[in-house]
Amino acid sequence: MNAPAELAYDLSDLKSWRGLRPGMSRKEVEAVLNAEGVDTSEWEDDEECFLVTNGWDLELVFDKHQRLYQISFEDSDKYRWAGKAIVDVPLHEALLAMQPIVSGAGWRKEDAVTDPFQESDVVSPSQAANPTGDAALLYEGTLWLPGAGLALMMCGGSVCEVTWRQPKDVPSPFLSEVTMAQLELSQHPELDDHLRSIMTREHREAAAANGNPVMALFIWLAVATLVAATVVFVLK
Repeated sequence: MNAPAELAYDLSDLKSWRGLRPGMSRKEVEAVLNAEGVDTSEWEDDEECFLVTNGWDLELVFDKHQRLYQISFEDSDKYRWAGKAIVDVPLHEALLAMQPIVSGAGWRKEDAVTDPFQESDVVSPSQAANPTGDAALLYEGTLWLPGAGLALMMCGGSVCEVTWRQPKDVPSPFLSEVTMAQLELSQHPELDDHLRSIMTREHREAAAANGNPVMALFIWLAVATLVAATVVFVLK
């Protein structure tokens, strides 16, 4: 039987998400889905990533050993955390809803959903010397909650996707921890535009500090063009 689209599922107990949990074998996953009326007969043996629809709206990624590596979702209406939305909300609201598992949360730059296996095990010297600013992390970073194996992907200042892995598969080290400054910044009423404004200024200042005013102007024009294009797209 397929789940009704309007039914909300609570994910906060972290035992399973609708019978699925990271670390399950592919056969175990298919058995759960088949029992709920989801057809997996067309899944190719060599595929790693599957979008499960039929009212589930989950993305499943398997590793080379056919182990369920991660589960992701982006549906703010179907999946809740203790009854509260954690997608399409700013970071501070999501973390407030997910207490107390946020202890030890840390940032990575990679998008865990788009590139689940492209994570480096080290922070490069250039990253250490030039830490990513708060605005860039809130705009498109990934915040990991390592104890729970959860990741919150940020898009324009709001959580846009949530991923669950086994804690042993959480990437490390982190670029930085969550700070009070980030949580305060997250509360800005025009967050998307505000973050882009900060990033534009930071890029311009960095280029000027490196003694390249032409590059500073080029970066400013490029970011301004991106912002203008986004505005035009939204207005359409």
